[in-house]
Amino acid sequence: MFNIQVLGSSSRGNCIYVDCGDIRFLLDCGLTLKQTKIKLHQIGVSISSIDYVLITHEHIDHVRCLKQLVEEYNIKVIASHGTLRKFSFPLGNIIYIKDKERLHIHNMDVLAKKVNHDAAEPLCFSIENSLSEKLLYLTDCGMAKYLKYKDYDFYIVEANYSLEQLEFNYENNLIHRVRYERAVSGMGHLNLDETIEFLSRNIGENTKNIILSHLSSENSNKDIFKEKAQQQLSFNNIYIAEEGLNIKCGVDPQPF
Repeated sequence: MFNIQVLGSSSRGNCIYVDCGDIRFLLDCGLTLKQTKIKLHQIGVSISSIDYVLITHEHIDHVRCLKQLVEEYNIKVIASHGTLRKFSFPLGNIIYIKDKERLHIHNMDVLAKKVNHDAAEPLCFSIENSLSEKLLYLTDCGMAKYLKYKDYDFYIVEANYSLEQLEFNYENNLIHRVRYERAVSGMGHLNLDETIEFLSRNIGENTKNIILSHLSSENSNKDIFKEKAQQQLSFNNIYIAEEGLNIKCGVDPQPF
């Protein structure tokens, strides 16, 4: 089972709560601690019940309250050495993971893979629960052609911008040249077409849900993105990562 609740997904802060039956964890923690506590409380979850936080990279919209989560709530963090090099946490709270490394934690397997992004040691995460259901969390990735995650149950993949909208905004001086060049450098974010291409190579019969995440406020349109992805992938269960989105899929290993 994966019970997924989006707390935030944008350049203002990325944080997704996941309950996979065996443990509870956060995918990134880019909101303030106050925001995180409030949003968890709204879905009936205490922040003290979180077992782990998985961090993709060190940019502020992914680590804003990490220090407080570790120091005030003793939550363990799973991340790369590069991601955590500017933090000083007790060793007991850190679980380092590197490219192509697999960790087995509380009936959960976490497999890390490096991604192209302008950060110290950015990773994406493949998560498999005790029932062999698989979730991919891929965000802040400038290029996905080399990534293979076949027939996963659940995909959370960024679709940050439309290339056409980005170019229009740049040509009309609505975004700065630096932002434009970063976007198309292969070290920034995936655009919608790249995301669809990645998903078309990977989704399969077991795939139940897809969430498009980390949409740009200036260079995307959620309705158009969802419709285009559904049409080109011939797959209906596609959602946009917005605050409050809650999706459950799979089998509960501990049914009431």
